[in-house]
Amino acid sequence: RPQTTTEGISTVRVKEEWNWEKYEKEGISKRKIEIAQGLKKQIDELMKQRRINLNPVFRKLYIPYQSGRKNVFLMDLSYTSWETGDVRLTFNVEKPIDLKNEGISIEHTKVKWFGDYRQWSIFFNKVVDVSPLIPILVRSYEYVTGEKLE
Repeated sequence: RPQTTTEGISTVRVKEEWNWEKYEKEGISKRKIEIAQGLKKQIDELMKQRRINLNPVFRKLYIPYQSGRKNVFLMDLSYTSWETGDVRLTFNVEKPIDLKNEGISIEHTKVKWFGDYRQWSIFFNKVVDVSPLIPILVRSYEYVTGEKLE
């Protein structure tokens, strides 16, 4: 009997393009998108002013700010809070952050430490001034990249 050979079958992944409109089509509320847009606009401006070179990339329901291929921090639109519709900013840091001890005053709904992943998150239910978070952004950058910022 002749042997038959079958070529390996591979699947092709289609790379989806994500943006604000796609988030809305996926069911993210307009209010949550507006919060995320307002926070992102401020963060982008702060990074430009401080000359911090990170690349925000729209992904499925979150926007990581990357140095190379490493996520320094991210904005998460998938987190669900039925009461507030929070948008979560998650920073990669060595240890949990105590805003009061750091002298940081910023209006937010809550914070959470994910110790297994070394991630600290702060949740927002509206657009607020995020400039008090610059020290945390810098700490996250230095922790992930190993590079000191001026």
